Amino acid sequence: MDHEKETFAARVAAVLGELYSASRMPVLVLRRRGEIVAANATAIAKYGYSEAEFTAMRVHDLVTDGRDLTAEIERVILDDGSILTRRPHRKKDGSIIYVLPSAFRCS
Repeated sequence: MDHEKETFAARVAAVLGELYSASRMPVLVLRRRGEIVAANATAIAKYGYSEAEFTAMRVHDLVTDGRDLTAEIERVILDDGSILTRRPHRKKDGSIIYVLPSAFRCS
């Protein structure tokens, strides 16, 4: 992971604290363009990707319909907490899970 991503991920982990590290829910930390900069242990276990694999991906790589979610991510940032539409995501083994993401601004 590059230094900028590490710094951003550390700031987010500090803000989210227990919610990030101890959550039983998968947590993916994204930048505005959908780059994944961190994944908690639950996300790693649920999806099957390592942290290094996650941080080389964009959230768009997980959606099964190939949609670019940049505009939706921007809308969520502006609305500060809107719930996104239920989405099918592809796990590393190719199987599909359905997620109901929520998001909020961390910086």
